Parts: sequence; structure tokens; C-alpha cells
Amino acid sequence: MVKKGYKINFIAAALAASLLLPGGTYASPAAIAGELAESSSATAASQALLQSRLQQGLAPSGSALAPSLARGLATADTTPALISPSLDTKSSARVKVILQLEGAAVAEAEFAARQGLAPAAAVTPSEVDAEQEALLAAARQRGLSLQVTYRYDTVLNGMEVELPANQIPLLALLPGVKSIHENLTYSAIPAETVSPTALSSECKCDIDPLKQLGVPEAWAAGLTGRGLKVGVIDTGVDYLHPDLAGAYKGGHDSYFNTDDPYEEIPNAATGNPGTSHGTHVSGTIVGRAAADSDVVQKGVAYEAELHAYKVLGYNAETGRSSGSSAQVIDGIERAVKDGMDVINLSLGADEVKDPFSPDAIAVNNAVLAGVIAVVANGNAADEGRYYYSMGSPASSQLAISVGAASSPSSHYAATVSATVYSRTVTDVAYGGLDYGLSAMGWRTGAEDFASIIGTEPVEAVYAGLGAESDYEGLDAAGKIVLVSRGSLAFVDKAAIAKEHGAKALIIFNGLNAGAAANLSESIPGRDGFIGPVGFFGDSFRYLPTFDMEGAPGRELARIVLAHPEAAFTLQFGADYPLTVEPGDRMASFSSRGPASDGKLGIKPDVTAPGVNILSTWPAYGKANPDASYDEAYNRISGTSMASPHTAGLALLLRQQHPEWTPMDIRAALANTADAIFDETGTLYDVYSQGGGRANIAQAIRTPAVLQTVEPLQLLDGDLHPLDVTNFGSSYSFGVVPAGAAAPSAQLRVKNTSGSAVTYAASVELHPSVTSDPANPIETPDVSKLTVSLDGLSGGGVTAPAGGAASFSLTASVADDAAEGAYEGSVVLTAPGLPTLRLPFALHVGDRLPDNGFGIQDLTLSSPILSPDGDGVNDTIDASFTLHADGVNLIDLEVYDVNDDYIGMLFLADAGIGSSFPAGRYTVSGLDEMYYDSYDEDGLPIYKKLPEGTYTLYVVATEINANRQLVNQYFTTRSMAVAYNKTELGLVANAKEAFQANIVNTTAVGKPVLELPVRQGVTYAVTGSDRPQLIAADGVLAARPKTDDTVTLTVTIASAAVPTIRDTVQVPVALKGVPAELGERALKGVLRPSQTKLQLKSSVSADGLVTVTDADIAAALKGAKKPLALIVGGSWLEDGGAVRLSLSASQAAALAKAPLGSSIALNAGRAAAELPLYLLASLPKGAGAELAIRDAADQAAAFAAARPGTTLLGSPVAFELGSVASAGAAPKPLPIPASAFVRHAFVLDAGSDASKAGALYRYGSQALPAPSTFAANADGTTTVTVSHPGYAVYAAAKRTAAFTDIGGSPYKASIQRLADKLLIDGTSETKFSPKTRLTLAQFDDLISRAFGLPPVDGDTFAGSVSANGAGAAFSPLNADARAIASGSGLLGGGAAAAGSSLGGLAGKWYTSVPIISREAAAGVIEQLLLAAKLI
Repeated sequence: MVKKGYKINFIAAALAASLLLPGGTYASPAAIAGELAESSSATAASQALLQSRLQQGLAPSGSALAPSLARGLATADTTPALISPSLDTKSSARVKVILQLEGAAVAEAEFAARQGLAPAAAVTPSEVDAEQEALLAAARQRGLSLQVTYRYDTVLNGMEVELPANQIPLLALLPGVKSIHENLTYSAIPAETVSPTALSSECKCDIDPLKQLGVPEAWAAGLTGRGLKVGVIDTGVDYLHPDLAGAYKGGHDSYFNTDDPYEEIPNAATGNPGTSHGTHVSGTIVGRAAADSDVVQKGVAYEAELHAYKVLGYNAETGRSSGSSAQVIDGIERAVKDGMDVINLSLGADEVKDPFSPDAIAVNNAVLAGVIAVVANGNAADEGRYYYSMGSPASSQLAISVGAASSPSSHYAATVSATVYSRTVTDVAYGGLDYGLSAMGWRTGAEDFASIIGTEPVEAVYAGLGAESDYEGLDAAGKIVLVSRGSLAFVDKAAIAKEHGAKALIIFNGLNAGAAANLSESIPGRDGFIGPVGFFGDSFRYLPTFDMEGAPGRELARIVLAHPEAAFTLQFGADYPLTVEPGDRMASFSSRGPASDGKLGIKPDVTAPGVNILSTWPAYGKANPDASYDEAYNRISGTSMASPHTAGLALLLRQQHPEWTPMDIRAALANTADAIFDETGTLYDVYSQGGGRANIAQAIRTPAVLQTVEPLQLLDGDLHPLDVTNFGSSYSFGVVPAGAAAPSAQLRVKNTSGSAVTYAASVELHPSVTSDPANPIETPDVSKLTVSLDGLSGGGVTAPAGGAASFSLTASVADDAAEGAYEGSVVLTAPGLPTLRLPFALHVGDRLPDNGFGIQDLTLSSPILSPDGDGVNDTIDASFTLHADGVNLIDLEVYDVNDDYIGMLFLADAGIGSSFPAGRYTVSGLDEMYYDSYDEDGLPIYKKLPEGTYTLYVVATEINANRQLVNQYFTTRSMAVAYNKTELGLVANAKEAFQANIVNTTAVGKPVLELPVRQGVTYAVTGSDRPQLIAADGVLAARPKTDDTVTLTVTIASAAVPTIRDTVQVPVALKGVPAELGERALKGVLRPSQTKLQLKSSVSADGLVTVTDADIAAALKGAKKPLALIVGGSWLEDGGAVRLSLSASQAAALAKAPLGSSIALNAGRAAAELPLYLLASLPKGAGAELAIRDAADQAAAFAAARPGTTLLGSPVAFELGSVASAGAAPKPLPIPASAFVRHAFVLDAGSDASKAGALYRYGSQALPAPSTFAANADGTTTVTVSHPGYAVYAAAKRTAAFTDIGGSPYKASIQRLADKLLIDGTSETKFSPKTRLTLAQFDDLISRAFGLPPVDGDTFAGSVSANGAGAAFSPLNADARAIASGSGLLGGGAAAAGSSLGGLAGKWYTSVPIISREAAAGVIEQLLLAAKLI
């Protein structure tokens, strides 16, 4: 069915786990378990189910998919504090939670010390306070936004704190935190309405429930509760009520956090009707019958002190009283601190079954502190499930949980005659219409119906359904009103009739048809009396109301409506026969057990009167001092009324036996209780009545109690266990297979009297008990159960004075015993003493009972999945039992705390037409990986469950051949994904502190991030959403063509347990590079005289460029003129390199190219020239490698070597090396000084290169080299450096401002050469233009300007001397001679043809000044321009 409010995205997929089927694949369940391969891709059936989930939001079995609230996760020091699965930790909204600390509460420590379980040193409130303060300090240090609203130290070491919900996981990681739970909402157990009980003339109170419990006998024994204190934890109390004023001694309002626990006063403006529940409960316990009125309330322990703790308040949304778990715990805490002997909690949450919820823990700890805790069992048996209907805190294993039974009640019959006649004539239209009636309700103390209604005819009116609108135009004052059943509650019909002044009300059985009554002649199920469901008892707020059969009533209504002008009268008879029901029937609403403790534990512990209970009611005298309390009494029903009766009994026993523990008092009440039976005489089962209806007259007479002796581990989810011994009042063997023996139960008789006592011991089996009235079943044959008592002496047991005697209860089951619940009692009898009974239960079967849901009993090998690689619960197994037929899909689904579908852990598909047989199944090897979608190949896409608490659903589905969902069943279990707490904390802290440090976005092959170093954790880049740009390990793989952003995943892992890890996402912005290499750099290395040819090339990922032999041969074939062989590489990335590799054969072939030929290697933003004649100088058999590298890392070296200069862009390295063999590292190839090679690189747009030059690295120096700067259309600038050899080059600029060149005719030449870094002054501001230079000095100046390195012999003269390979320098030779000759530098003023500047040798070379510095600058500029180097 569609479950509104839940969207379930069921996506079929698979996981590396195996489904262990009974008996192999589709074999008999009795066979040995085998394996079934899971579905690894989307099948047609699973896709059909997928579509149904996506389109309809199907929920399993039609039940609400509420997360399991089961606690009790395995305790381990390495797991984080438990976070309740009901908490939404994704929201940023502030929430209030209950925070429990690891240290013991005061009550826990006191109990442990008394039991010898801990050192005798007590835990003091100040020590608990210190622990809490330390935790709060740690939370503040972590930056958690905590606000403390309640603090507890006695029954719970904890606090209620308010914080953003998404900070809860960080709070859970703090040392000392045990658990974090939501604030549950608790309500007063709602009242039920049933038949009334007469008042007693003895005390003007309702004595019957008190007599039923044997209370008068206890009073006669002097037990009145004097000197004892009871804490009523409820809605507050009207302590001005005369019957309560003398008992009230104080309390606290935990709901509004004041010291005045007065009931809330009605407020018409807010719609608050006022609260009243606590006043009613209080009167049952301590009412003192002090009022001067016709009715009074006398409580069970009427001389006890009353302390009220208001924890529930009016909730406008629900119209009921409710409160949070924090408020309930605060009330318990204060009650224990205030020294209460007994506390009563007539409140609960039916949906919470957890025996270790925060409130249940508080109740347990109150008991451990010596306080008797009495709790209402709940009123949910009429709603939904009959068994398992009890909630929390009735689930507390140490509390006394109380069910409700009826008390003796009075039922009145009546007769009435109807007459309908004409008002204008005396003829009777209809008469003699006689009917039998039964009283439904009346005013308290006003049972003399004959005098109230009279025996004469009374005018009557028909008012439809009895709603307010039905009285429009009717005068009902002093009249009897006839109405139909339907729409409104009976009490509401009565209240409305009374408001309109009616004398009495008759309600006939029927239905409503919209806003009108259905007056059909016959309505199935509604033709007879309304019956017991219609009784609502007596109250000062009611008028006489009667039940009338449906068919006659509707006939009368039709007659009245058919004669609208006729008179309508009703005449009651004089007699109202009284029938007294005996009581001691279980209330149908009383919640049933068993407890959800895995053993089918017996709850309630006892029952007490809870039906139609009369007690005090507030008159709110605090708001109106003139308020009358004469009628401040009311009858209501519920286990809320049964619980205070039992609390009063506990006070009487505590008064008699102040040395008895709370467990002793529980046992005494249960041991001596009276078994009760239904209307047919069938014994109520133990899950309905527990030990029976309490009988204090017997309990005060027993010198001993009969108890179980059971080790009990109090758990609160992921808490350190507190081992206690539970001296219980009942025992459950749990599930025992047929033919097997159950583990024995240890029992003891504890004698608190001064004399030894001997009991005869026996076992009674219950051959016939009640079951669910909606689904009745026969009690199984108890003769198949063999139960015995061991350790007896002569069939009995003797307990010494003030001591105890032990024995045991054993049970075995016959091989042919039927499956089902068996029960009985251990019975101890002794002459003159009350009989002691201890009920027990045993369920025969191989598993927990079939709950009718088709699939059940989901168990996990561990409730905590801890996939951290430590070998403990890295994977878990899930086992379940399948009962349903026709199931062909079984899957395991995970839901989060919001009950939202997360994904799937496992899927098994039997296929259409096949099905899984019934039996026990196990899915093994479950880990943290899940999936919620498929890829295009139909394979699951895996994700990882984050740390947290989840609900695991096993869903069994039947899909038919039309791909339609036929049936679906599910069972659930709470599970957690948790890791090593210490290591998880380290990782969480590291994640919180992590800040991305992006250090590289351009250098291909280098890491993009610089990761931090932190003790205890490791950092690694483990993922990239664009691995083609940045690899998964965080290394830059390529530059994008346009600006782009890559998101990297950084994994932070525990160094000790690397599988404990978390991730952060780091966005990295990358600047785009051009898609094409272009010609901006390439044009700088091409020469006009060359013929351009493009060689095909291949480029590897790391920038290695290769060409083929065939392409080289084709390019050289027939070539006679100089060639420019263009080879395209890859774009030169920041930090990257582009390398052209030539094999030995390729180099040899290229060396034969026409003189003046070269290779031009294009790397986009840089290009290199390789004059091919240089290849002739390679060693024999060697290849060559021409490389262009980004040299940004040398920028600092340039700046250091040339102070005052500013680099433009990044340096670029150009290299030429010989390669001896394939794979060998290149060795630099010597280059002649005359080999002026061109190198080009591009400056970014915006670079001011108008006055710039080029530098090259020479050792530690940065020397100038001739260069040209050409602007490009896109705003970039191409720098071409002509330099003998290969080096690292950079464009740079400086400000050259010589103050002494203003009058020089060479001023322009000096400034241009200085701007291009080719010539320096004699100081920063002086050039000294008139200073004369020798030829040697001039030669050196020229050599530096031409970029020749300062090595002896490498002078300008030497560079232009003729040589066989100097053709590349040929443009300079003639021009240089002409320029030098014209300057008078050659000997004799002229030179012969073919002579060279090398002929200028002589002694005057180094000693005779021949030219001024300014003239030298002019000559150098002309030479460079002639050589086209600038």
C-alpha cells in the first residue's frame, strides 16, 4: 500500500555478500545451509519494483517506517557515543537533547557500593558536577554552541542541552559522552470511560476499589503511610483541594521550571482547558477525606506526604497533557533528591519499547537509589496490536509496572413508554410504545432516578445526533432528549444535552449519515443495545443518560419526525433494577506484554483497579478563591488510575517493612496478588495480569518473599554496563525448542521475619488462559511441559530467620509439544501464611513467535558495523526468518534517522515464477558499502555509509508476471556504523582544522596541493572529478583549454587505523591554455631565407615529441635551399617541458640538409631553433634531444644576479644535447661561439616590453643577450633571443637614467642599448661617454653586447673570424668589416678583402685608447642592427 508521508526510493542492486538459504538453493529448510548468488544487475522484477517505489512510494506492509528505537548496542571503548536514531543530525536547527556522561550517577554508585560492585567511596554531586563542567569546557573549546537547560546528578549523570542538530556528532566525540537521546514526549495515560461504581456510605468515598485491594485491612493494622513521602510525577496538583491540602508538602514544576507545581488553570483565551490528571492521581494515593461535602476522596496511604513534580503540561496541538523526556527525568531526579520513598509515573509513550531509553534508565537508577518506582503500563491494547502494546517507562526492568482491572460496578436498568399524539384532538396517534433501557451515566451521588426524572409523562424532543447544531430551534429545557449514536462521543452528547437544560438523555444505537442520523429500519451491528462500550459512569458533570436498542429507537425517531406537530412524551417506570458486576476483569485497554527484552519478559508486574475510578479533581481555587470544591471529584479510567493504587500499597508496605528493598516490595505485591479471570472463568494470561490483582491484606501478612535471582545488565545503548542482580517477581524462559530443556532459573525465598519459615513448594501449570480477543487461540497442552523444582528438602524450602534459601526452577519440553506460549506459577504454601506465587512463561518454538508480519526475527551478528580494518566487526551478518509464501525478491535496505531511504545493501532475486522457501536466512559479509542507483550497464554504483545510526529493513516482496507488486513484508533492526572512537576523533578534528593550500595550477606533473602534516593522521588526494586535468592522486595532468574548476577529494585517515577516514572536497581553479600552438613564438625562430615545411609529429603525455624517418626523408628529398622544418610539440605548461627526440639516423640525415637549414620546435608559448649543421658535431652513433622547459623556478636566481631588474614573465630554458643511446640522459652539445641560435618565447598580454631586454644564465651570473620584442595582435609579445648556444633566458627591464649623456651625439644609442640591458654605465647614474677605450676594452664591450660569455678568446674578433661553419653568421661578416673600417678601427684605415678583425693583434690592443665609450655604443648598435639581432 502507499504510505503517505514517506518517499521510499527502492533501487535494486547488489553487494559482495551472500544469502545463506536453508537447504541450499531453494532446498528444504531442514537441509544444510548453502549459498545463493545475489543479483548483480537490474532484473525485470527488480526494475518493476524500482518503478513502484519511485512512482508510488510503496512502504512495506503498510506500516509506518519508523526507525527502530532499540538501544543496547554492543559496548566497546573504541566506539563513539550512541546517538539516538530519531535525531536528525543533518539539520542546523537548534534542538534539545538528553546528554548522558560516562561517570556513574550518585544513585548508581551508591547501589554498586552496596552490592560490592565498586569501591565503597561514594560519588558525590560535586564530583558529578565537576565531570559535567569538564565536558562543557571541552565542548566550548571545540566551538560547540551548547545551552544547558537541565542538569542531573542523582538518577542520571547527564544534562539536557540545546545545540544545533548538526553539532550532535561532534558532541558525541567528546571524551566522557555516553549517549545522546532526543527529548521524547510523554503523555498522561489517557482516561477511559466505563461503567460506574457506587459510593460507600462508610466514608462518602468509593470504597470498592480499596476493598478490592484489601486496603481496609491494612488500615486496621495501622498502616496509613504516616511518615512516608510519595512523589507524583504528573501534570501537577491542585493542592488547595480540601482532600489534598493537608497532605501536600511541596514539589517542583519541571515543565515551566518553577517551584510551584500547581495544575494549569483553564484559560479561554489560549484554549487551555486546564490540567487535572495529577490531582486525580494524587487523590488516589493520599486523599485525606477532609472535605465537608457529600463526596470525599480517601487515598490508599492517606497519611503519607504528597510531593508533586509537574512534568506534563497542556499541549495545544494534541489537546492532551504531555512533556519531554528531559522534564520527566528532571522530575525523577528531584524526587529522588527530595527523599521520596515512592514515586508514581502515570505517564508513558506507547511507541517506545526500549528498556534503556533515558527515562527508563532514570527510573532504574531511582530504584537503585532505594526509591520504589511505580509506572502505568499503558492504555494501548485496544489500539492496534494487543500483545507487545506496552511502552516506556513501563519497560523499565526494575520498576513496578501496573495493568488495569475493573472494580465492582453498579448497572441500572430502566423502562420507558413513548406517546406521540395530536395536539388538536384527543385521539392518540401512537401509544403504548414500551422500551427497555440501561443507564449509561449519571450525576455522582444521584442514583435515585425515579425522583429525578419522575414517573409521570415528560415532554420529549428528538435532537438528531445530539450535536450543538441539532438543538437549533429546539427547547430542551426540562425535557427528555432522544438522540442517535454517531459522530460525537457519548459524554459529549450528554454534556451538550445538560447545557440545554435537559432532564435526561436517551441514546439509541445507530450511525450517522453525514451530519444527520441514519434512521434505516435495520443497520447491521447497530440494531441492539449500545452495550458496555457506551458506559461512561458518573460525574458531577453528567445527567441521567440511557442506552436504547437501535431498531426500536430509530422507529420512534421516524414516528416523531413524521408528526412534527404532534406532542411527544416519555414516561419512565418507577423501578430501576440494580445489577452489580463483580469486577476483577482486565480492562480491554490495559496494555499487554511481553517486554521487548529478547526474552519475552513478563509485564505488567501486577494489576490494580483502574476502571471508572473516583478521585479528586481540581477546582482551581488558586485562580478563584471563591471556588467550591464540593463537586471537585471525577471518575476516569486507565492504567494511570491503577498505578497510584499500587503506589499507595507500596507506601503501606514500606511503612511496615522499612528495611525492604524496592525489589522486595515488588515481589511481595506480586507474590500475594489474586489471580483474576474473565467473564467465562478463564484465567487471564500472565502478559495481561502479571502476578494478578494486588492484595495488600495478604502482602502485609507475608514474612517472606519469593524472587528470581537473575544477573541483569543495565544498558543504555553504547554505555558501560552496570551489572546488578535483579530479584524479580516473575520469570520468562524465553524461546525453548520442542524436545529441549530450558536453562534453569535460580529462585530464592527471602525471610525478613525473626523466625524460620518453611513452605511447601510446587508448580502449577495453567492449562487454559486468555489470548488476543481479536484472534483467540487455544492454550497449548501443558502436559507437554515438564517443570520441576530442584534444591528442595522434602518437597519444601526453609528460609532461616532474617536469611534466604535458594532453589531452582527447571523446565523441559516434550518432543511433540505444540508451538506456543506456556505458563504457570511456582507456588509456596505454609499453614497460616499467605500463599506466594511467582508466574513464569515459556514459549515453545525454534524462534520468537510468528508475529504475522511474514518476515521477522531479524538479528545481527553485531549491532555495530565497525569497518575500520581492526578485525572486529569489519563486516556483519544479518539473519531473519521468512514465513510468507510467494516471495521472489529479498533485499536489505538502509534508512536514516529521518526514515528516508538511503540505499540497498543486498538483493536476491528468485525470478518471476519462482519463490524463496520459508525458513531461516542469513546474509553474510555486509559492510559499509551501499548503492541507490545503477550505471548504464545495469551495475550498481557503490557509496559508503557514513558513521551514524540506521534502521536496517529486510524487505520480502512478491512480484507477479505482470511486474506488479502483490505482497510485501518487512522486519527491522537498529544498526550503527561506528569506528574507533579515539581515531575517529583525531580524524574529525583534523577535518575540522583542514585548510586547502593550492600551490600549483600550471606545472604539469607536479602536485596541486600542499597537504598538511598532523600527528596521528595522514592526508592524501584520493579523487578528482576531472582526472584528465588533475589526476586522482592530485598531480596536475594537463591544462584546460579554457578556464575550468576541478574538485579534488582529500582523504584524511587515521595513521593507526587507516580505514578510519573522512574526506573533504577542494575546488581548484585552473587557467585555460590555447587550443592551438599558434605562431606567436614560432615566428621568432624562422628566418626569411628558409623554405618552411611542416613535419608531422607525435606528442606523448609527458611532452616528448617524435618524427618519423620517412617524413624526414620526404622533407629533405631534393632540397637545395635552406629549409625550416617546423615540428609541433605540446603547449609548454608551467613547470613542464617539451622535448624533441631525434634518433642517430635521423640526426645524421638532417645534418646533410642544405646549409642554413634548421628545425623549429613549436611549444606554443616558446619555440627553439636547431641549426641542422650543429648535428654534424654529434658523437658517432648518437642521437639528439632539443628541449624547451619552463624555468619559473630560476626567476629568483635571475633577480639575485641582476639587482634592479624586473623579470617579465617566467624564464624559459632551451637545451640541446646528444643522446648516446635510447633511454640515456642527454649530454649538452658544445656549440661554437659563432653559432647564433634563435630562441623565442611569449610574454602575456599586458607586459610592458617597450624598454626591455633579455638575460641568460651563465653560472651564477645573469648576462645580457641580443633580443627583439614583437607585439602580437592579441596583446602578447614575442621575445626572440639570438645567442651563441642554448641557455635559460628571461625577459627583463630596468630603469637606466644616465645623467651625463644629455649632450652626447650618441645619446639615443646609449639609451636604447642600456634599456635592452646590452650595455652598462660606469655607475647607476653615470655612463662616462667621453671616456676612451682600448681595443681590448671595446672588444669586450662588443662581446657582452652580442651575448658572448666572458671566456678568454671568446671575443668579438674571434666570433667573426672565418670558419667553415660560420655561414649562419655570414650577414655580420661584411657589415662588421665595413662598420669597423669606417670607424677607423682597422690598421691603416683600410683592410684588404678577406681580412678579418682578427688581424688587429698588437701590443696596442690592450694599452692604446682608440674609441670613446659613446662612439663605441654607436658602433655596437650599428653592428647589432646590421646583424638583425635587435
